[in-house]
Amino acid sequence: MKKLLLPITVALLMFSCAKHQPKFAINGTLPSKEYDGETIYLTPAMDANKSNVDSTIIRDGKFTITGDTERVGILRLKPMLRMKIQELLVVTEAGNIQAYLGPNSIGGGTPQNELLQQWKEQVMRCNKDFAMMQAAKTDSANEMDIKAKTEKYDMSDAALKTFTQEIIHKHKGTTLQKFLSNITGER
Repeated sequence: MKKLLLPITVALLMFSCAKHQPKFAINGTLPSKEYDGETIYLTPAMDANKSNVDSTIIRDGKFTITGDTERVGILRLKPMLRMKIQELLVVTEAGNIQAYLGPNSIGGGTPQNELLQQWKEQVMRCNKDFAMMQAAKTDSANEMDIKAKTEKYDMSDAALKTFTQEIIHKHKGTTLQKFLSNITGER
């Protein structure tokens, strides 16, 4: 009986240790050490409350946040610093997630975060084209200029919708798919 008890005890100890190891690690950098000592927060993109917000202190222009809950989160600094440092959506999936927080924050390192970064770039392109179209309309630009900028925006908007639908339909069951379905209503 003693011979059986020892292997079972060792297996239980190994299982309990493995169970508490973090599934994801977000390794982030900032543009300078100017932000050292500031707190970086990882908040859920939906249903955030005091019990599910994580944080750490920035040191040497870097930070690391680990955890074991997969969801879409937002990396952010305190409100006054968000004017300089753009928030970043991340999927806290298993693996090493890379994050650069700056005027244009960039994420990657894992499959869903690479896809999320591509989606973000598409959104930013669409937003830029929309702003240019609106500026042309309010600046009383000539009709051809307005038409050209409207067509460019329409193409960007269509490309964004197509890409979003592609993610939703090709990546069923992923955290990113569920998030995009929720915010767009696309199924």
